[in-house]
Amino acid sequence: MKPTIKDRVSDAYRRLSNPRIACEKLAIVSKTVFVAIMVMMATSFIPVLGLADPYIGGQSLTTDNGTYGVITGDVWFDATPPEWPTSASNPNYVDKVMGLPDNISSVEWARLYVVVYSGNMTARYHGNATIKADWTNDGSYDQTWDEDFNVSYSYPGTGGSGTVIVNDHCNRVTSDYIMWYDVKNNITNDSTIKVNVTTQRVDDGTYNPPSANKFDGRIKDIVLIVAYNTTGGNTTYYWVNQGHDVCSKTYEDMTGNPPFMGNTTFSTSIIPDDHDIRSVELTSIYLASANGYYNLTVGGNYDPDTSIKLEKGYDIQGRYAGVKTWDITSNVSNLNIKTNDITFHYQRDYSINTGYNTTFKIPLAILEVHDP
Repeated sequence: MKPTIKDRVSDAYRRLSNPRIACEKLAIVSKTVFVAIMVMMATSFIPVLGLADPYIGGQSLTTDNGTYGVITGDVWFDATPPEWPTSASNPNYVDKVMGLPDNISSVEWARLYVVVYSGNMTARYHGNATIKADWTNDGSYDQTWDEDFNVSYSYPGTGGSGTVIVNDHCNRVTSDYIMWYDVKNNITNDSTIKVNVTTQRVDDGTYNPPSANKFDGRIKDIVLIVAYNTTGGNTTYYWVNQGHDVCSKTYEDMTGNPPFMGNTTFSTSIIPDDHDIRSVELTSIYLASANGYYNLTVGGNYDPDTSIKLEKGYDIQGRYAGVKTWDITSNVSNLNIKTNDITFHYQRDYSINTGYNTTFKIPLAILEVHDP
């Protein structure tokens, strides 16, 4: 019998997959790790793999922070960033309406994500957010979450701790707060959902003058992901890898090293040997005003000469976030992904070193493997 993910992943990995524990441990060792990585990178042009940006910090994407499973349906998502049609519109107040598929028989997993911009890469600017959900779009909100943003951020490269765990469903990396909410029990077949997010500054008396609190509060993204079953549907193996990773030009400027490459692995080797594969789809949901570069490896380590380079571009690009999905069936058809795991590599677009391309962030990657 083939091992499951739990059989294949060590006890240490399971402990570190908990974001609070992982960040506490990383804070303790960050200075030592950073020095070691800098020495290694000074003698090599091969990017550091498997770690968050060692200078800026961040949280690597993992399945344990997200989910995986087997469904007789599909993974639906709406990651279209908010749009503010005029300069007079309010980026601190966003309504988003999402229509779900009409063939859902049951929901296996569903999570709502909200991303809020603080206004500065490191400073503590105090603000808050109110997130409200109307699960049937009947004009009455059924659920409300209140979030408080009042922490600073520090770079591991300067002795800081990196990712800040605000609570069990919120973290801060550089200038962004990401919140996530498990909403499986709120999703029904063919429903239309409305989500409202409002942010504002908080005058807590610690800023003198009060105008020194420059909390921005722009709402960068609202994302809903739903893994669902359909009656008589085909089998789909799926993975949602979650984190809050960064690829920044600051890393290159401060270290003299090549652009940082992050990565995340999908454990496709859990798929049974006798399972036929019809198609494989991969999605990046990123936080940037310009998309980055992507590569795939199946088993083995990253090699710039043999890795599978994915098409650049985007399906959706907003002011601060975007989406790109690839059909990678042909890319992996001759590679045994039922024995070898797929690793997804990402970098900022380093061909342009000014403006939007200097920072690239990614919180979510989705893989779907469909049977015939």
